[in-house]
Amino acid sequence: MSLLSFFKTAYNNLTYQKKLLFSYLLLVFVPLIVMFIFFYVHTARSVTENTNNLSTLHMEYTTNSISDTFSEMLSLAKNISLSGTIRETLDDASSEDRIVKHSADLDTMELSLKHIHYDSSIYSIRLFVDPDLPYAQRGIFTWSLDQLPELFPGMEEKIKSNPTLLGPFVVEKPLGATDTVFSVTLPIESYSDYNKLLAIVCIDVTEEHILEIMETADYSKKGQVFLTDASGNVLTGYDLSAQAAISDIALPRFEVSRDGSQYHADGSQITISPPIWNTYHLVIVSPFELLDRTNYLLPQLIAMGIALGFAIYWLAYYSSRSNARRIIDLSKIAKQIQKGKLDVHCTVDSPDEIGELQISFNEMISRMQQMLDAQYHLGRHIKDQELKLLQAQIDPHFLYNTLDLIIWTAQSQSSDEVCGIVRDLSRYYRISLSNGQDVISIEEEIEHVTLYVGLQNKRFQSKISLIANISEEARGISVLKLLLQPLVENSIVHGFNGIEETITIDVSRVDGHLCITVADNGIGIAPDKLARLKLCQELSIPENDRGHYGLSNIQERIRNFYGPDARMDFDSALSKGTTVKIWFPAGEL
Repeated sequence: MSLLSFFKTAYNNLTYQKKLLFSYLLLVFVPLIVMFIFFYVHTARSVTENTNNLSTLHMEYTTNSISDTFSEMLSLAKNISLSGTIRETLDDASSEDRIVKHSADLDTMELSLKHIHYDSSIYSIRLFVDPDLPYAQRGIFTWSLDQLPELFPGMEEKIKSNPTLLGPFVVEKPLGATDTVFSVTLPIESYSDYNKLLAIVCIDVTEEHILEIMETADYSKKGQVFLTDASGNVLTGYDLSAQAAISDIALPRFEVSRDGSQYHADGSQITISPPIWNTYHLVIVSPFELLDRTNYLLPQLIAMGIALGFAIYWLAYYSSRSNARRIIDLSKIAKQIQKGKLDVHCTVDSPDEIGELQISFNEMISRMQQMLDAQYHLGRHIKDQELKLLQAQIDPHFLYNTLDLIIWTAQSQSSDEVCGIVRDLSRYYRISLSNGQDVISIEEEIEHVTLYVGLQNKRFQSKISLIANISEEARGISVLKLLLQPLVENSIVHGFNGIEETITIDVSRVDGHLCITVADNGIGIAPDKLARLKLCQELSIPENDRGHYGLSNIQERIRNFYGPDARMDFDSALSKGTTVKIWFPAGEL
């Protein structure tokens, strides 16, 4: 015996549990790979979260610094507007005053301004005054209100009514030089007349100063920082890697919440601040170098994991194939049984635990087959007995009444009428028996109930009218016999008021189902009794009222014969009548 044959024999003699244990040991590397991936993902997530937090902190610091700068500018503007000297001078000024007074007023305002403390970052203070005043066109400290549309196009009305943050705008310096500034404006109104605009104070700070603050926004010191308007248009920007200002760049459109937003795109981290003074957004584009290096490692790890996984899979597959084959075969047989095939058999090929399972499985299939056969024959027997019981309940009473009618008619010496009654009775029972068949055509069922009503009319002097309508689509369809007669009998026994009654039967075909409606205009059913009948129908409990024995019988018969799609609904109202509807799948005769 070769060494391979020896190990094969020893392996086959192992119990199934030990065989599975050996196979599971081969899969020990899989949990290790899963654990390694978990740690990688966890590490990458931690790096991402820490980077996001660091970026957020830098962004918040820079945003607060810019906001504080604008707040200081507004505070300075408010101090100037609240200066009693400047306000009184502007309020008393008139274009009709002499030049000497205007010159004195200007000196007074400039002197008052020197007593107001403000930060060195303030580039300039501009006061826009009435254009009729001589010093309005001075261009240093005082400017004309008429220059607002030229300096701040489209913003004139807003500037005259509310504190406003503006910029960047280019302002001219002496000798033709220019500077770019951000401005905060504040209107100054007269104390005596709030509708009178005295002047507008404008505080300017250079774009250079704002860019110096923006340099602190990027934690990597290698990205770009932009100040944009609410629409995402770049107003100014700074490239930290190039140490230079940038402005000619278009950012993609973005939407931010009140708390700002943050996302990753093209290997960069994009951080967008909440609105600054409801006017600007700070946008920071930082290279995500640390995460990029982690991402480069991920494809290599995935490739190694896939290769190792395939190797372990094939080892485990070939090692467990001899064990799993019988379990797989048993599973296939179980699926066939699930589909209803019971003519299957397991081959017992080993005395181990699986072999015992196969023996038990075969015994279970055999017993299931025997139980299903017994249940089928029992069900057929119960259906036959139910139909016979219904006939036994209906026939004696009806036959007794009909024979009594024949005797009474014979005593009246109406021989032709007696012959007609006997002929109808004979036809009635011929259809009831139907050569032992369970189904008859819908036309025969209508004829059967018509004969029944005709015989009953002999007793009630033709006070019962029967109207039967069969649609063209419903003709020729086969139905269980004795469906309509119990319903019509209930209408006569419980609904007939002794004067006259009309019973209507409508048969139609709707969406592959046959719908039979039996309606009468009798006395109806009391609400409490109707509720009890419906409850018994929902719970499939036979009614205690023997007068309605046919309802539960019919419902049970159509469900047993046609399946769960068959149903019976009924409704009634006192003094208006009762309606019963039967639905079941339609089949050709």
